[in-house]
Amino acid sequence: MVPVTSQIRLSRNLVFVWGGWCAMHRSAYKCGRLLPSRTAQLKSLGFRFFQLAERWEEGFAELVTFKKKFGHCKVKCSLETETGFKLGAWCYAQRLASKKGKLTENRISRLASLGFFEKGKDVDSWGEAVACLVEYKNIHQTCLVPVQFITPSGFRLGGWCASRRQDFKDGRLTEARVALLKTVGFVFDAHAFKWEQNYGSLCAFKDKYGHCLVKQFKRFGPWHKLQNWCAVQHVAQKAGILSSDRYSRLKMLGFFDCGTTDPTPKIQNKMGPSIDY
Repeated sequence: MVPVTSQIRLSRNLVFVWGGWCAMHRSAYKCGRLLPSRTAQLKSLGFRFFQLAERWEEGFAELVTFKKKFGHCKVKCSLETETGFKLGAWCYAQRLASKKGKLTENRISRLASLGFFEKGKDVDSWGEAVACLVEYKNIHQTCLVPVQFITPSGFRLGGWCASRRQDFKDGRLTEARVALLKTVGFVFDAHAFKWEQNYGSLCAFKDKYGHCLVKQFKRFGPWHKLQNWCAVQHVAQKAGILSSDRYSRLKMLGFFDCGTTDPTPKIQNKMGPSIDY
């Protein structure tokens, strides 16, 4: 298959638009304007007269192979097969075409036979989703699942957790489900959870070194993430958006003492004194 924009330079001043030539002959063949002799010549070369249809069949064959290997049709949008075929993009195009009513009944039937449009029990069943969360916690010692995380079975656990946090925030979760998630240790507020984690690291740092001068350590070292978090707290305090509770807790550690803990780097301005950024 030749891209429509493909070109061949025949000489210094002559460029042949090869892709356009192929597209023109496909159109002529479909309209019955292509001479039998030329049709035979092109067929002998393996020329594809129905490029889109053949491309669809290639995508369907790749999907069949994927289903045999993994047992489902939940293909990531970025997935590219070993042959170089962009199966993820192809699957996205089929779902989009189906939603717009542009997919033929024959293609819908063939895709449905693979379970292409099925969401799966792992998505519909709360019990199985929570079981996946418990399994993740046992392995990673936390219920804070990255949004992009997908289980080996193909279940988008990270996205499911993010949706549940939004449901909780909007008051759409029943009391029974909230209670179930709490027993597992579900993180309802990811930002607050991360803040507490970093605060705990800062307390451990002070217990070890006797101060909160995290910035004095080498950048990109073992305290790199804590350095970044401390910088954010200083910026929030200066902007007046740090809550009084958090400010008090940090102040108790001596975090703001003497202004020497401010890890905001300084740049030497050639035209004057150093300035903060």
